[in-house]
Amino acid sequence: MKKTVLILSTLLFAAGSAVTALAEERTTIPDGINPVVPSGEGTVPCDTQLRYDDGSDDTPGSGPTLGYYSGNLHQFLGVVFTPPSGGDYEVQSASWFSDFWVLPGVVDVTVSEMGDPSNSATASITVNDGGTWEVAFDSPICVPAGSDYVVMVCPRVGCFGVVGEDISAPDGRSYWSAADCGPVNQSTGNDYMIWSCVTPCGPTPVEHESWGGVKSIYRN
Repeated sequence: MKKTVLILSTLLFAAGSAVTALAEERTTIPDGINPVVPSGEGTVPCDTQLRYDDGSDDTPGSGPTLGYYSGNLHQFLGVVFTPPSGGDYEVQSASWFSDFWVLPGVVDVTVSEMGDPSNSATASITVNDGGTWEVAFDSPICVPAGSDYVVMVCPRVGCFGVVGEDISAPDGRSYWSAADCGPVNQSTGNDYMIWSCVTPCGPTPVEHESWGGVKSIYRN
């Protein structure tokens, strides 16, 4: 009974603040829940990690709302990444940190090339608590050299919490959306604690041998 009252009071609080639809929605931790802190190493594939936050949550106990917080009112969060220069890169995995979670449920994590949204992949995970959550993409996308990509974290209906944030030196890479699962509105005051990992991809270089070189191999 206590848990039901807690959830209902949280939903009413969030719904009351939702009138400012043009601003990034935030949620304060409900009574009876303790925030967690970032810790530990990741377990998903990760050759090169890309992130714009510094790894610490600057606002424990509150944060940008992530998910459906009342009826059909929702907010999705994401970060736009620039791969290393010098080639094509496959997006292996994505992760995010939440210092607390309010309503458990399924969260979809989608990666899309900014210049070609059809080049995308989605992985889903059930979230039920605060902490670091990770997904690996079964069919990862290859992002061509010179292109950016976005990772969007988009909970399904009836599921919401927050994402951690770094407010020390915003990079302008974080985005929120009250519409579709895409980077609609730029968040300029913080860096969401959402990161991703990449590895080189693309065609394997082919070595070309002259006919003379081929004949010399068979003579030996």
